[in-house]
Amino acid sequence: MSPRRAHARRLLGLALAAAVVAGLLATAAYRELVVDSASAAAQRLGAAATQALAPGAASESEARGVRRAQIALGEYEKGVAESPPHCNCGAEIDEYTGGVHKQWCTYFASWVAEEAGLAVTGDEDSGSWRTLNSQDFMRKLQQQGTWYPAAEVEARDLRPRPGDFVVYRRGPSGSGLGHVDVVIAPTADGRATLVGGNLHDRVLLRSDFDYEGHYGFLGFGRPEKD
Repeated sequence: MSPRRAHARRLLGLALAAAVVAGLLATAAYRELVVDSASAAAQRLGAAATQALAPGAASESEARGVRRAQIALGEYEKGVAESPPHCNCGAEIDEYTGGVHKQWCTYFASWVAEEAGLAVTGDEDSGSWRTLNSQDFMRKLQQQGTWYPAAEVEARDLRPRPGDFVVYRRGPSGSGLGHVDVVIAPTADGRATLVGGNLHDRVLLRSDFDYEGHYGFLGFGRPEKD
């Protein structure tokens, strides 16, 4: 092998080694960030649970909301993801959807509410607690429970509670598309730690997310009437 070729191979080897190290460091940093975010959210939720679940300390609505947040956070911590990717399916996901392989963020929110003991009334035709469309889910919250539209949230500087559902639209107004998140821990200034389904093919936690600043923010609410 010529000296030039040997030198080129050494450089290539060094570059590959550097890329591997950089990848490992990036993975470690990502895992640390995710774990830290989930841990901080769990701590805040734990404090809310201690307060809400103490005898006589909170309403039944607040206690049930904490339960919804605990359930959603638990699904995130299990690492629920589509299998195979992009199929809208998987063992846990089929439990949310009843085996219907469609976009499942609202199915996930419906399942969380059902598991916590107060379902959001589903499609009238089927009588199911499962709701596919996020804006239908919003309308059910309006009819059944407590709903705060975006304009009221801004005007009154309202903050969601753990276990509330934040609803957004996607795309142009009137498209009917959207997304639903479960509030784990409100922070401040229109931000919160949220867990949502069908984000990057998984149940995903987003820490300190600016839900109120999202272009499609429609409001938040809960199945219980306050």
